[in-house]
Amino acid sequence: MDKIVYKKFPNMSLLKSENWHKLAQMDRDEVVNIYNEWIEIDKENMKLKAIAREKEQEILKDIYEVLEKHKIPFRKYGRNIVKPTGYIAWFNKNIKMVISNRFPYYSQGIPNMHPKTVIKDDIKLDITCSPTTLIEGYDRLSNQYKNGQSKKYAKNKLFIESVKYATENGIDIEDYDEKSIIQIVDNHAKGKFLEDNYPDGTEVYLKHVCYECNTWVVGERRCSCGNRRVRLEVEGNLLDGYLAYPEGY
Repeated sequence: MDKIVYKKFPNMSLLKSENWHKLAQMDRDEVVNIYNEWIEIDKENMKLKAIAREKEQEILKDIYEVLEKHKIPFRKYGRNIVKPTGYIAWFNKNIKMVISNRFPYYSQGIPNMHPKTVIKDDIKLDITCSPTTLIEGYDRLSNQYKNGQSKKYAKNKLFIESVKYATENGIDIEDYDEKSIIQIVDNHAKGKFLEDNYPDGTEVYLKHVCYECNTWVVGERRCSCGNRRVRLEVEGNLLDGYLAYPEGY
C-alpha cells in the first residue's frame, strides 16, 4: 500500500494573527463554507487514519508471526519483564518504526485559533479563549473590526467638527496635534454649555445626592442644607451634545 497522505486544510493562513484583519473583513457565508470544508476534510482524514492503523497492524502481525515461529524475541518485555536487548531496540528502530512511518498518525483535527492580541490600522483585535473555532473567531474579530472602524470614523468626524468649532469661536489650535485639538475644543465647548445652561445661581434638583435636602445652587460648594459637597459633572462630546448632572463628593 502506498504511504498514507492526509488531506490538508485550505485557507489555514486565516488563523494566523497577522491575517486576522483579512478574516474580519470577509463575508460570513464564505467563512462558514471554509469551516464546513474543514469538517469534511477531518472526516476523510479520520477514515484514512482508521485504514492506516488497520493496514499497519496487518503487516506487523505477519512479521510478528514469522518471528514468533522462529522464536526470535521482538517485544520489549516478555511475560517475565526481561530487560530489552540490543536486537529488540534494532527491531523497533529499523522494522517497526519504518513500517509505522508508512502509516503516519493523524492527530491534528479541525484547526482552531489561539489567544493573542494584535493591532492593525489602529484597531485592536484579540482572541481570549483557546481553542476558538474559525467561525467563533470570525464573529468576534468581525465585531471588533466593525466597532474599531466606527470609532475611527467618529474620531475623524469629531476632529473635523472640532476644527470647525475652533475656527468659528476664535480658538488658537495652531501647532497642536489632533488629540490636543479635540481636547482643547471639548473643554471650551463644555464650558460654554455650562455657561449657557447652568449659570451661577441656578437651582438644581438633587436626586439621591443628599438625604437631608434635594436642591443645590450652581456656584455653591454645598447643597442647600450644607450636608454634601456638590459639583456638576458633564458628559458627551461636540458631536452628540452634552449632558450635565449634579454629583456629591
